[in-house]
Amino acid sequence: VSTGVVAYWFWRRLNRRRNEAEVKDLEYVMATINFGAGTHESNARNAVPTKKKVYNGRSDPERFKLHQHGFQLISTPAMAAAKRNEGEAIYEAEITVSRLFPIAEAIVKHHCPGAIRAIAFDHILRNPQRLKEERAFSAKNKNTVIPPPPPVKAESSGLIKPMNNHRLASEPVVPSEPLSPTPLLLRHPSLKLGRRFRHCYSEEQATHEYYAVLAELGGSPSARLIHDKQMNALYHTKFLQGTLPHAHGDYTARSGRSRARQLLEPFTHDEKTLNYILSHRFAIINLWHAFKTVESQPLAMVTWPSSSPRDVSTSRITFPHRVGETYTVHSSDKQHWVYFDQVTPDEAILLKVYDSLEDDPHLARFCMHSAISPDPSLPSRPRESMEIRVLVLWAPNANSSLKEPFVPPHVRIDLDSHTKGIIEAPTKIENIPPSDHW
Repeated sequence: VSTGVVAYWFWRRLNRRRNEAEVKDLEYVMATINFGAGTHESNARNAVPTKKKVYNGRSDPERFKLHQHGFQLISTPAMAAAKRNEGEAIYEAEITVSRLFPIAEAIVKHHCPGAIRAIAFDHILRNPQRLKEERAFSAKNKNTVIPPPPPVKAESSGLIKPMNNHRLASEPVVPSEPLSPTPLLLRHPSLKLGRRFRHCYSEEQATHEYYAVLAELGGSPSARLIHDKQMNALYHTKFLQGTLPHAHGDYTARSGRSRARQLLEPFTHDEKTLNYILSHRFAIINLWHAFKTVESQPLAMVTWPSSSPRDVSTSRITFPHRVGETYTVHSSDKQHWVYFDQVTPDEAILLKVYDSLEDDPHLARFCMHSAISPDPSLPSRPRESMEIRVLVLWAPNANSSLKEPFVPPHVRIDLDSHTKGIIEAPTKIENIPPSDHW
């Protein structure tokens, strides 16, 4: 037997023992995890429910580190304080961006030694109950007919103001539906005009609020939401989703790099500067924060040492203007799944969903994850949580090379596109089989 074969055999045994040690003495539950479906709803029918051991890291949270295992439970009292101060307004995109994004950037940068800059660029709200209520309310009002917009008049200043017989958003409203207020934002990119629809509980109230915005915009045809479905869109909390109970990875080796380029390109002075920044290490970290103590659908993660490129296939989703990729996870006996019981608002979980550094075998590059149900028979309140995605840069001149300010692309709303009812729908979905490389 050659020396190389013997060395490889010993390395495999050592690596297996090291991997087993990462979950040694931890309690576990048998939970159902859905494999093979990924992130897109069209693949949900491909889900393979599988019972897996999911280890509870609550008894020894210091065991799991972001850059070694791909995730880490941390203390975040600043996030909890911001949520308490803002209350339900935290569901508004502009409040999240202005209040929570800076906190998330500071936290993530602190946990990435040597990083020069952290840029929060996206977020998702998870609240299944709220989503259910909003969908029911929208369905109830889907056939409502919207009357023509009221007349507007121009004043000497050149700005167009609403007529006096139309109520402004600042006036109090008496709720007419037993539904929690849905915070909404409508913004015109040229006038930088924002208006929150915090107090809209009915079609009539939302219509009045909307017409006030139209009046300030000049009532231009491009600003009119005439179609009933478009009007009902005003009831939807932006970036609100349910929990995702399918094992997946947010980015692939290709899409993580292309996403970073897409984000930075508008804020770099030239192609040379962009290439320089991306020639250095960069990563995408998710900060997962619960608004209330998690009683259902906790987040479970696969440890990086127990992950393999053979355990994932690539879901390539082609849209009219871009191509996205995510990882679909398949079950393996070598995987170690970990969750943290009863995560509180004073805590958060950091997940490394992409790292460009490839030459360090002990450095986590991805973190596959899924919402799970440890014991679905127990009564519990729906999970309320938020994920903030942060791009981390290690390039020495990352601070001075970017134009300021950085504006998250998901809140740069183009009103013309919004009013035309443009909904991003994929034109093609491909499933690329596993390989020996990420």
